Amino acid sequence: MGSFLNIIARQIVKHGNTDDICVIFPNKRTGVFFRKCYSEIYGQVTWAPDVYTLDSFVSKISKVQIADKLVLINDLYSVFSSYDKLPEILKDSFSSFERFYPLGEIILNDINELDKNLIDISSVYSSMKDVYEIDYQFDYLSEEHQELLKEFWINFSNSKVSKEKERYIAIWDILPDVYKKFSNKLRKNRYGHIGFLYRIISSLIDGEELKIRNYKKIIFAGFNELSKGQIKLFKHLALNKLAYFYWDTNPYYLNDERQESGYFLRKYKNLFKDNSIFVKSPDITNSPKKKITLLSVPQEVGQAKIIPKILEKFSVDYTNEKEIGNTTIVLANEALLFPTLFAIPEEIEKVNITMGYPFRSTLLFSLLSKYFDTQANLRINNASEKLFYKDVLSLLRHPLVFDINTQTVKAAIDKIVKENTIYVPLSDIVDTNTISQPLFTRVSNSYEILTQILSILYKIYSNNRALAKDDKHSLDDEYIYHAYIRIKRFSELVDIKQIKSELSVEMMIKLVRQILASISVPFSGEPLEGLQIMGMIETQNLDFKNVIILGANEGFLPRPTNTQSFITESQRRALGLHTITDNDSIYAHLLYRLLQRAENVAIVYNSITGYNQSGEMSRFMRQIQYESGWNIEQLLVNQNLELLAPTPIIIKKTDSVIRSLYRYFVRNNQSTKKFSASSIITYIECSLRFYFRYVAEIKSAEEVEEEVSAITFGNLLHSSLDYLYSEQIKTKGNRLFKTEDFVKMRGFIELAVSKAFDIEYRKKKEESYKLSGNQLIIREVIISYVSKLLEIDKKYAPFEIVSLEKSKNYSSRISINAFGQLKEVDIQGIMDRIDVKNGLYRIVDYKTGSAKNSFNSIDQLFESESISGVRAVFQLFLYSWLFGEQNSSGSPRIEPSIFAIRKIFSENFDWGVFQKVSRQSVRISGSHFNNIIEPFVSNITIKLEEIFNRELPFEQTETEASCEYCEYKYICNR
Repeated sequence: MGSFLNIIARQIVKHGNTDDICVIFPNKRTGVFFRKCYSEIYGQVTWAPDVYTLDSFVSKISKVQIADKLVLINDLYSVFSSYDKLPEILKDSFSSFERFYPLGEIILNDINELDKNLIDISSVYSSMKDVYEIDYQFDYLSEEHQELLKEFWINFSNSKVSKEKERYIAIWDILPDVYKKFSNKLRKNRYGHIGFLYRIISSLIDGEELKIRNYKKIIFAGFNELSKGQIKLFKHLALNKLAYFYWDTNPYYLNDERQESGYFLRKYKNLFKDNSIFVKSPDITNSPKKKITLLSVPQEVGQAKIIPKILEKFSVDYTNEKEIGNTTIVLANEALLFPTLFAIPEEIEKVNITMGYPFRSTLLFSLLSKYFDTQANLRINNASEKLFYKDVLSLLRHPLVFDINTQTVKAAIDKIVKENTIYVPLSDIVDTNTISQPLFTRVSNSYEILTQILSILYKIYSNNRALAKDDKHSLDDEYIYHAYIRIKRFSELVDIKQIKSELSVEMMIKLVRQILASISVPFSGEPLEGLQIMGMIETQNLDFKNVIILGANEGFLPRPTNTQSFITESQRRALGLHTITDNDSIYAHLLYRLLQRAENVAIVYNSITGYNQSGEMSRFMRQIQYESGWNIEQLLVNQNLELLAPTPIIIKKTDSVIRSLYRYFVRNNQSTKKFSASSIITYIECSLRFYFRYVAEIKSAEEVEEEVSAITFGNLLHSSLDYLYSEQIKTKGNRLFKTEDFVKMRGFIELAVSKAFDIEYRKKKEESYKLSGNQLIIREVIISYVSKLLEIDKKYAPFEIVSLEKSKNYSSRISINAFGQLKEVDIQGIMDRIDVKNGLYRIVDYKTGSAKNSFNSIDQLFESESISGVRAVFQLFLYSWLFGEQNSSGSPRIEPSIFAIRKIFSENFDWGVFQKVSRQSVRISGSHFNNIIEPFVSNITIKLEEIFNRELPFEQTETEASCEYCEYKYICNR
């Protein structure tokens, strides 16, 4: 026995003349495949019978066009707004088109559904406060259905009446009158929703005015669920000997009352008895050829990856076009489309995708969504239009923007990051030569949103065509085309209906988002050739020998309905409207009908619980397992995942690495690069990190700091203190600080901190930085720290400032054995402050983070396991040595001093550095410093010679604790 469409085609060919025959299918795709079957059976060029979808046929015979949703909601709003008996509680919701739109969508959906089912809206929406009215208002309903309505209204009326319920009842009270006016308006304009078309046809039938002039035989093929309006039309045509019905069935689910798949067909079995042909396929419970495999696969993408194995199991010959065309991959989860396309074997050259790709999943939709966000987040301060930096950067870094003018966009990004601009003026980023012009232009009204979107789409398209190597269009061009057509058409509707002034920018954005999200981009190709990929709905009436179903999880098969409605589930059951149970029956029929003529079937589901996934296979699969009696092979596909041990990274000192290290050598009394305390500490902690940072110079990406980071906090504190002391030195004309000087300096603390913020965050020299949010709190914290530090210095006064952080860099030259030769390298350091009192030089280092001021031994300062805890001591010793080397007075008395900011408020605060010797703490000052500095410098020399030892590669540290905050840990896989 052939396919369902093949059987119908044979019957029509036998009929002979097709001039007076038309065939009506539930969807367009079925019609395309039917014509193919018809041409193959007829065997020569001929006229095929006319083919329609049911909606197009209904529009033809009713002579009413199906209108756009926006037009219908606008008409509905105009009727509501002109209603002179509008209850007070509804006036706010109906005060403008914008406020009405969300409510209008729900009302329109309900009216459409009630019209399709020819339900008396006046009765449904009458005030039913007295439940006994149901007995006579709905006497046509069964007792069970009347009880359901009574139960609903009793529960509704007994509960506390909120404003929402009052609005609900108020709408039900006035809707009958509004509906009449709305319907009259649609009749006058000769357009409407699909339900309205069935109302028109019903009235034509009642008045015996429905004329079908062109056809003597109308074949309705492959339908399942029917609305009451459709049933009335079918009955009328059947009574007039015009309509004939072909139902695709199987005894398995048609004769078994328990099978939900045959629920609707059993209802219609006797309804059109004289005009019906039940096309039965072989009993699927007794099909020895049928091979069904149920596969449990971990992860979504894993389902697509096993497609080649399934095709191999089916013994599909890739070179046989007929066999490939008789194979389909059905996506219950349509998000698997692209993984499926990538998984198809290369040998299969032709692939036809029946389903469309959702526009909301494209890069273009994400760009337009970000654009909408920028319009919503725009700030206007002092006539200056500004955007939050995250909105700006997300747009500039978007591939569709970045690739249009990379250099210009990159320069804009670098400027924002470098200047740490939190709120970016639009004038700084608008460039008329790039896409940024429409993206970063503030719209003054809702209609401009549409013109700007069209401009954005045009610029992206123009760039794509300029970069194209040939005349072929890309997939991106297809997305742009469909978005452009829909937005252009929408803008024309808005213009025609004159509702521009009715919509705010926010509402227009919401509407456009809905329109774009609803676009399904069809894939081009020959629909009758190659491997067929389709969604579950698209399989209606089509038969294939080989069937692969992906995504057969609960939640996708059946797919739940999410339509908003004022009609409750109990009311739906009472009135005979579409319910959740009906939805299950529809999907069950799609599934069983797809399986009934297939020979090889593989049903695949994701076994992993995760995002939007329960890890549970569809209930239909359970039903097939336990009720069908089929011999089902069940396979569990495992993906053996093992955590591989990270491969150690070893950088040998090749010639190119050595050339980079040569930059540290002194030549002609100069060195290109100098060592610092940080670089030497980095090498001790991890030689590979030293290589990444100082040899390969791999830098982490800069980002705008919305919050004040630890580094920025330290910079602000240092700058504040530096400003205070340097300004005081300028004012006094000397470097001696006495007690009374600190009294004067306290009055300038806030100014100094403000200057520090201005320097750190300055965008333009003539502008002062405006603090906001967390920065205002940080400012107060820094003021308190600076005040306390001045108080500590006041107690230590008098003393003389030798140098401040920004006034002098200290450096020293050291000889080492490098690559078998004696070479010189420079070591430099920038001290926060150096002061002197009674011949004792304090080398002061402010530490805003955690800073330990004690150590056990010099060896501890050069061990990778311990250096992280004593890095402040190491750094201070290196600074102190550099100062001693450059001091012209010989061998000065030096005291390394750590000002740990977190400890300055404690009563026993001490800036000294201490060595723990025999359970005692020895202060490193004067002679004690001179005793430890020689072995300290000797160890530095050893470490520097290791860096220039060809035989010692740069390797990862064995102390993995030091990797926690390393910016290169992802390179090392740690």
